[in-house]
Amino acid sequence: MRGLTYSEIGSSLGLSRQRVQQLVRPPAAIYRFVHARAHGRCETCHVHTRSGHVHHKSLNDTDNYNDVDNLAYLCVSCHRIAHNGGSRKLPEFKRERIEIPKDVTVIQMPLLDCKQCEHTWVTRLTGTPKCCPRCKSRKWQDERKQEKTR
Repeated sequence: MRGLTYSEIGSSLGLSRQRVQQLVRPPAAIYRFVHARAHGRCETCHVHTRSGHVHHKSLNDTDNYNDVDNLAYLCVSCHRIAHNGGSRKLPEFKRERIEIPKDVTVIQMPLLDCKQCEHTWVTRLTGTPKCCPRCKSRKWQDERKQEKTR
C-alpha cells in the first residue's frame, strides 16, 4: 500500500499542500492520544521517538479514517517502510550525474549503522562516535537484545 504525500493529493485536487494537511491529518487531540497510548514508542519496532508519525492503518476505511483504532504511532523509518511496501529505501529520484574533475580528491566517509534503532548515518568526526545521533544509544555498535516473548 503506497500512501500519497500531501503535495501529491493537493495537486490532483487543485488544493495547496497546507490545506490538504489540515483536512487529512488527525486533530491535535487525537495525535496526542495516539502518542500517549504508545508511550512515545514506535508501535512496530518499539524504539522511543520524539519525532514519531501518526500512521493510518487502513486508507480505504473513509468512515473511520481518523478513528484512534485506525491510527498507529510509528518512527520515521517504520512509517517509510509502511508506505514503501516494506522497503527501507527511500523512493528513487532522477538525478543528474555529476562529473568530478580528476584533480579533486574525493574522501569516502564510512557509512555507520546503529544496531539498536537501525539508523544509518555518515559521521563528520574523526574516530568512532560515542553515540547514535538518532536514538542517543552509547551501545549503537552492540547487537540488539531480543525481547522476551510470553
